[in-house]
Amino acid sequence: QRALGLERVGITDDFFRIGGDSILSILLSSKMRRAELNCSVKDIFEQRTISNFSKLLEKQRLKTEIQTEQGILEGPFDLLPIQNWFFDKIKNKELSNPNHWNQSFIVKIPELDIKRLQAVIPTLVEQHDILRVKYKRDTQERYAQAYCGIDAFRSKFNNHELKILDISNIKDDSRHEIYTEWQSGFNLEEGPLWQIGYIHGYQDNTARIYFALHHLIVDAVSWRILIEDIRSLYNKERLEEKTTSYRQWVKIVNEYSVKNKQEQKYWEVVQQDQQDYTQYVQPDFTESYSQIELDKSITKELLAQANGAYHTEINDLLLTALGYALKNWNNNRVNHITLEGHGREHIREDIDLSKTVGWFTTAYPVKLEIQETLNQSIKYIKESLRCIPNKGLGYGAFRYS
Repeated sequence: QRALGLERVGITDDFFRIGGDSILSILLSSKMRRAELNCSVKDIFEQRTISNFSKLLEKQRLKTEIQTEQGILEGPFDLLPIQNWFFDKIKNKELSNPNHWNQSFIVKIPELDIKRLQAVIPTLVEQHDILRVKYKRDTQERYAQAYCGIDAFRSKFNNHELKILDISNIKDDSRHEIYTEWQSGFNLEEGPLWQIGYIHGYQDNTARIYFALHHLIVDAVSWRILIEDIRSLYNKERLEEKTTSYRQWVKIVNEYSVKNKQEQKYWEVVQQDQQDYTQYVQPDFTESYSQIELDKSITKELLAQANGAYHTEINDLLLTALGYALKNWNNNRVNHITLEGHGREHIREDIDLSKTVGWFTTAYPVKLEIQETLNQSIKYIKESLRCIPNKGLGYGAFRYS
């Protein structure tokens, strides 16, 4: 109920038909393990209901040994495909300021003890080795990443001091300038690539924790991990052991194309189909922006009710809607898009990424083909998405292998 934000969940309710998705399954798996229940993301996809979970957990199962790297990690390692994509952008001079390509977010909290919050940061840096990563460029303009040792990091950055801001007498415009300044000193080759701040002085006696991290080391799932760990450390709770390291995952993905050669033909056909589309279909790519907002009732219907007719997931319906929107725009029944996934796919039993911070995103081409009727379109797009192997993980692996 907490993971889904619902007041009530029945024991036969299907997790994915009442608002669950792949990212929430990672969150749920993490919460269950904190409650000392042996549950993987794969279990959530297979069991789907509390009733089935209870039967599974009652069985005596051999616990799979998870690949991890405990302690302080140091040394170089390769890049993930999405990171290679980023450095291609630099090489092609498509990014005006690669050091400032950040994600930032603010969390509302009660007022905290500043010294106690500052004391959390060194432990956070030990727990999440990606916070000590820096990137080096060789003579051929190729980049590699490396974990910086903890002593070297502390010596150079003085434990990375917490930024403090009292906003009681600061105007909104000035606040944004300060937040921008906090995250304007990142350096890919020297570090650091993140900053945490504490903002206080609100009239309701609340405060804010501010996070800014370069996208190379963070994604949306990572935000939740960092927030949970800061909360635990501040409350003097012991963190769980590290899950599979980012370095281990990079190695697994970079070996993917060798161990899954049967996928290569699939991605070659997809790539050729996309190239043919680009060559023969040239819509007017005039940039325009618009925004719509769905109210709570429509959102609830989409997440919990609309999937009943064809056993769809929310992505199936949203992408069908996008297919129709593109057809209305350019009059093409077939359109190609690049789809992003969270990238933490459960491809091996001995891998657990639920508490690992980093940029795991996958990006891969997808064809949206509108059929004669809406019903046919929903079913066709749903089935075409199901045919994508491992939710697109292999596309980048083959491209950069």
